[in-house]
Amino acid sequence: MEGKILITAAAGNVGSEIVKALKKNNISFKAADIKDVRDVVGNDIDYVYYDLENPETYDDAYKDVKKMFLNRPPHMTEFKNSIFPAIDAAKEASIEHIVFLSMIGVNKRVPHYKIEKYLIKTGINYTFLRASFFMQNLINVHGEIIRKEKDLLIPAGKGKISFVDIRDIAAVAVKVFRDTSGAFLNKTLNLSGCEALDFYEISDLMTKELGKKITYSNPKSKVFVNKMLTYGFPKDFVKVMKMIYFIVRLGKADQIYPDVEEILGKKPITMRQFIKDHTDRWLE
Repeated sequence: MEGKILITAAAGNVGSEIVKALKKNNISFKAADIKDVRDVVGNDIDYVYYDLENPETYDDAYKDVKKMFLNRPPHMTEFKNSIFPAIDAAKEASIEHIVFLSMIGVNKRVPHYKIEKYLIKTGINYTFLRASFFMQNLINVHGEIIRKEKDLLIPAGKGKISFVDIRDIAAVAVKVFRDTSGAFLNKTLNLSGCEALDFYEISDLMTKELGKKITYSNPKSKVFVNKMLTYGFPKDFVKVMKMIYFIVRLGKADQIYPDVEEILGKKPITMRQFIKDHTDRWLE
């Protein structure tokens, strides 16, 4: 019997998109999360309750699984009682390949670094999807502020970002899972868009596509932090976002990679297309 693919954080932004892509391609999988993803993608899927911080949930999740998509929950910064035991249990369950959603430019200062190093240490076959900034963050993180303030309140200066659409990440993940040649085993893929834009350029694109003025005030970090906290974002999350945008401000998030186009055989989704596809998310 051919093993299934386990998609962790399946109710999340990337996980749910991968679930949709696997479902569309009739690929056998399990959707695993502490939230029931069936209300997002439909009832006709194999859903299993899975909590990285609860080892009692591992056995059911890993049963009949050969490949696994691993996504670190944003709030999780300590791994000794969560992700590391989950990886160890996956190895014990004979899971053969873990595809881990990491980030471009990963280094010792970001949580993904420790997970990458641990995966390598275990000896499990891995593929690191080092993704650039998600276009969808303009909805899921900043959408409410943009909608209400008509401003991209992000402390990134004139730094450019090679944004990637989550739909392209999901399409790459499916290609990796379907591959039988071993071409992606123990490899790192850098997933970016085909253009690098600053937030002045993005605000202009949004203004044109939405039909209303969206500005980029380029706030100080303190203003950004206070605004995010006012909108109810957790302090630890805001701290991470502040650090990320500091990296952007230094000009270290603008590198464009060919991996998406080479793997999918088409140009990555552009920011203009992304905005066109989601105009209703920023309109009152």
